[in-house]
Amino acid sequence: MSELLNGGFVIAAALAIAYGGWLVWQQPSRLRTLVKTLSIGSLSLLSYRLGGPYLLTLALGLSAIGDAFLANEGEKNFLGGLAAFFLAHLAYIGLFVTSAGFGDGLGSFYFFTVAAVFVVVSGAVLRNLWPHLGAMRVPVIFYVFAILGMGLAASGLQQFLILVGALAFILSDIILSHELFVWKEGSAPRKYSPYFIWGLYWGGQAMIAWAYLSVV
Repeated sequence: MSELLNGGFVIAAALAIAYGGWLVWQQPSRLRTLVKTLSIGSLSLLSYRLGGPYLLTLALGLSAIGDAFLANEGEKNFLGGLAAFFLAHLAYIGLFVTSAGFGDGLGSFYFFTVAAVFVVVSGAVLRNLWPHLGAMRVPVIFYVFAILGMGLAASGLQQFLILVGALAFILSDIILSHELFVWKEGSAPRKYSPYFIWGLYWGGQAMIAWAYLSVV
């Protein structure tokens, strides 16, 4: 099992590096879509093969579907990707709250501190995005609540790797939302944001997957 686990992560990491280091700047194509989708999709397949938690397999699979949508342009692809990632966050919430040890520290100073940070940051992000959202305000509100719920659920586990992974995933969403709605084309932040978005997104989910699959 350890060989399959290690080999699976090596393949997924190689795909992620290929996308983040090269294809992220290319025009939409079948190759670009395939590599981006398999970067997370291969982790979903690995979770299934190793007998990982169903909700982990589902969350990774939904993320791969979201990647397939967002690898292409157009409003329908954007909305499809948004819906897939919204469901992925819900699957992660379900995964965390049903994991052994969830809730042991819900009354601790640690949990309330982390929860307060999540709430404040979520409010600040939504306030910053609000003037730029237009017709997307309602979907984005639901999405913000989903990522807030994921962060709170992860903090309830008090497992470092899972919390850091969830934080990285959430931070990638925050940067992506600013890239889509706030930062202008050609601005300084948009020159580097794709690297940060992809690195945090893939790395965050890889950490969560490793935390669960390494103990299967």
